[in-house]
Amino acid sequence: MSGKTYKIINGVLILIASAAVIGLGYSSYKIITARQETAAFEKELDGLQEMRDENLPTAAVDPGDDVNAEDVNGDGYLDVYESFYLSNPDFTGWLTIEGTDVDFPVMQASQEDPTYYLSHNFDREYSVFGLPFVQAECTVDSKQVIIYGHHMRQYNMFAQLDPYVEQDFYDEHRIINFDTRTEHREYEVFAVITISAFDESFAWWQYPDGYDGFVADALERSLIDNGGMEVSDDDEFITLVTCEYTHNNGRLLIIGKRV
Repeated sequence: MSGKTYKIINGVLILIASAAVIGLGYSSYKIITARQETAAFEKELDGLQEMRDENLPTAAVDPGDDVNAEDVNGDGYLDVYESFYLSNPDFTGWLTIEGTDVDFPVMQASQEDPTYYLSHNFDREYSVFGLPFVQAECTVDSKQVIIYGHHMRQYNMFAQLDPYVEQDFYDEHRIINFDTRTEHREYEVFAVITISAFDESFAWWQYPDGYDGFVADALERSLIDNGGMEVSDDDEFITLVTCEYTHNNGRLLIIGKRV
């Protein structure tokens, strides 16, 4: 091997080694950053949950129960959530599903910035996790409340909804608890569907025949058997939405009616 050839090969090997070191360093940086972001999110969420628990009434009130007068302050808000609303007026409720780690504050999206809480936390700081939020086109007082949440690998968030496509999981987790600032609510899941966000509807106003079409379509396409639950356009609905990966730009929808 000539000296010139040797130098060329040696130079190439050095470049490859340098690229490998840089790649390894970048990968390590990404892993460390992801862990730090996860730890920060978990700490923030723990703090919010502790603040909620500290304000719970002495006599526990189950979601869905009638609200006692003593649990409501002079402004009409549940005492347990007043501090959240005062800290951030975008706070609009709290979502829990028993038997899972779904236990999150829910924010209200605005028409001016409808995806704000995809990338911001309760304190309005940047966060890759964001927080679940009610779609800007509706509110907690709408007939259909649509709540979005990230499908995160580092921290489950709404990825915990994935098992709903399995009948056994659905049978054991039929109830969604959602407290607004003013009342306790309970919804029973009647449909679980997957769609492509590119070309399919999941809000009642996207159907020409309104709620009739929304209910009929949800029941027809549902992946689970709800045991013949009666559902009509007279009901009030909740729809939990997160990313899903069997479709191109897929969405998983968990749809319940208020009980």
